[in-house]
Amino acid sequence: MEIKNIENDPWLLMKDAFEIYGQCMYEASFQEYAEEIDEICENSDCRIFACVDSGEYKGIIALKLTEGDSAAIIGISVRKEFHKNGIGKFMMLSAAENLHLKTLTAETDEDAVGFYEHIGFSVKPFIRHFNDGDVVRYKCSLSI
Repeated sequence: MEIKNIENDPWLLMKDAFEIYGQCMYEASFQEYAEEIDEICENSDCRIFACVDSGEYKGIIALKLTEGDSAAIIGISVRKEFHKNGIGKFMMLSAAENLHLKTLTAETDEDAVGFYEHIGFSVKPFIRHFNDGDVVRYKCSLSI
């Protein structure tokens, strides 16, 4: 497996990439996915990597560089048939190494908090207020 910077890769705007990364977006259409990817690619503080194995794209991680040697995970997703094979952790640690990071952070929901806990992130719940109600979210942090 290898980590590959894919910010300028035309594959990123294909249905195959959407099928992977769209899983970490809430009920996203391809158009919404494409708009988010364009926004990420246009932000000079953002980076997008893919896990590639024998020419096959298995996962995508998007990061936003924050202060110092830290980055926030914007989104991370692994192709469904490769879940629970360590690809998510591999992408996080490889991207962190590539960018010389010492801290990764993420905000997530109940569905994904176990993934972050399993990898070793510290997790703190908080309430996010939305127009249609309050939701429990989780702030996750990992020192590398």
